[in-house]
Amino acid sequence: DDFLTSLDMANRKLIMQYILENFKEYQKIILTHNLQFSNLIIELLKMRGEEKEWDIKNLFFRKIDNSYETVIYDKETDYIKLSDKYLDENLLDEAGIYLRKEFERLLDELRQKNEVGAKEKIGNIIEQLLKLDSSTDINIKKMQEILKKTKFYRDSVLHSTAHYDSNTPIYRKELKGAKVLLEQLRKQLRVLKA
Repeated sequence: DDFLTSLDMANRKLIMQYILENFKEYQKIILTHNLQFSNLIIELLKMRGEEKEWDIKNLFFRKIDNSYETVIYDKETDYIKLSDKYLDENLLDEAGIYLRKEFERLLDELRQKNEVGAKEKIGNIIEQLLKLDSSTDINIKKMQEILKKTKFYRDSVLHSTAHYDSNTPIYRKELKGAKVLLEQLRKQLRVLKA
């Protein structure tokens, strides 16, 4: 994004549209530290129906001991599989964190799919989704039933694994229960997308 930062950020949408239109036959690699610019590109790709043709990744650097490591975040990361790995190793906090990430990801997709407003606190998104008129759509009704059940796990397990809470013990059985509901919610989201 250097050429935009140095020249004309006000016209970044026009410049990206020009690049996407006139360089279709070329491989394009875009590296940016500007999150707004990255989100703009993703929205343009969605509008053009080309998002699946791109491999979109976020790179992070972290320091471990006296060296640095590159971490690649992929929006397609399967947090449920990652939680299984930590459950197998009896690392319950870590398993809970990945289940919470999956819960937040699914809620955000449901929020976007059902157009219930801007990104907000988890509780507000859930309340908005539960208020949807489900009288004619059996799939919305199923999604709402699953969401009602997730409230228990959100409060008892998913919240306490992501935050320091010495008063709330973490149990494997509750993490597995949360995982089952998230898998159901994921399936329901696929139905709603179809």
